[in-house]
Amino acid sequence: MMLPKKENHKDIANYNRYREKRDLCERCGAVAHDVHHIIFRSGGRRDDRDSNLIALCRPCHSQAHGVDSKLMRNILLDIKACK
Repeated sequence: MMLPKKENHKDIANYNRYREKRDLCERCGAVAHDVHHIIFRSGGRRDDRDSNLIALCRPCHSQAHGVDSKLMRNILLDIKACK
């Protein structure tokens, strides 16, 4: 049995810093309301590196969790790769 990773204050601090620095959706340019983990957290693990975080508006965030989430994940990874 795998034990979940404990919350790391460094990870949480990076997540909060990322959120505070991003006002606009990195996909469409609208006002960002959420920070999305591109590769979903699973098994209690967090990946709060900048390369796995993206600021999204609510409609884009809904798409990231919708029926085309795998396609959206690839789009978001491409956006991050271009930065």
